Amino acid sequence: MNKSMFTGIGIAVLAVFVLILGTKAFEENNAGFMLVKQAFPAGTLTVISEPGYFCQCLGTLTRYKQAGTYVFSDHRESAAVGGETLAGHSIPVRFSDGGTAKISGSARFDIPLDEKGLLRIHNKFRSYRSVANGLLKPAIREAVVLSAALMTSEESYSGGKAELSQLALDQLQNGIYLTESEEIEVLNKITNQVTTQRIVRVKVDEDGNQLRKVNTLASYGIEVTQLFFPDDFAYELKILEQIGNVRDAQMKATAAFARAEAAAQDEKTAAAEGRANVAKARAAAEVEKQKAVTAAEQARDVAVLAAE
Repeated sequence: MNKSMFTGIGIAVLAVFVLILGTKAFEENNAGFMLVKQAFPAGTLTVISEPGYFCQCLGTLTRYKQAGTYVFSDHRESAAVGGETLAGHSIPVRFSDGGTAKISGSARFDIPLDEKGLLRIHNKFRSYRSVANGLLKPAIREAVVLSAALMTSEESYSGGKAELSQLALDQLQNGIYLTESEEIEVLNKITNQVTTQRIVRVKVDEDGNQLRKVNTLASYGIEVTQLFFPDDFAYELKILEQIGNVRDAQMKATAAFARAEAAAQDEKTAAAEGRANVAKARAAAEVEKQKAVTAAEQARDVAVLAAE
């Protein structure tokens, strides 16, 4: 192998090294993101939290967004470029009356900004997307499913969406409720039959405080700040029919009650008018009587005067 060949090989190796060094020499961290850097070759982990350029020095980088959004909907595609939005499917739930639905929405969350907290997450989950799938997704699903079990389908349909969101957010921030269930007898508004229904209640201590599981999200320094259900719940067809029947029955009952009230009022009015007419007749008769008495007295007085 001659000298020129050695020179060519050396130049090629140097070119490859420069190319590698050029792509992994310096990197930029954008505002709103944090980077976990694994140093080369030692593997030491450090956190880059300030925006700007830094020496990557052949290390590997993992990007985390400081404040993220997790969307759960069957109508949304997976995460956007850069991992800014994470996505999953709609959450199937069952209400206390046995009705089912699918709930879609989104959750805003913050990750810890300190190095120790972020490294703990990174050592466990290794990526921003894994944090969503391994930590956020199961927590949100459990909170939403349990919150739905605390109300009936009709309650959720009739303005209960906001309450369900508040219940789920409370659990995501403070821990999932510990619950107990029991069977009770309820009156079916459609069939007018008494049926057995299993209801779920939140356990409380002697002071009335709600009992909860350990908050897994909080243990990793993750806080869910907002929970939205912008779309209507996707109820199964038979539940929508049942809710419609209940509302029809309620409207008919309301109309019947209104008619009964009107009839009762008419009866009261007629009775009052009758009493008024009787009073008028009595008054008129009294007037005629007084006229007759007066006329008789006048006739008597005239007769007395004539006799004198």
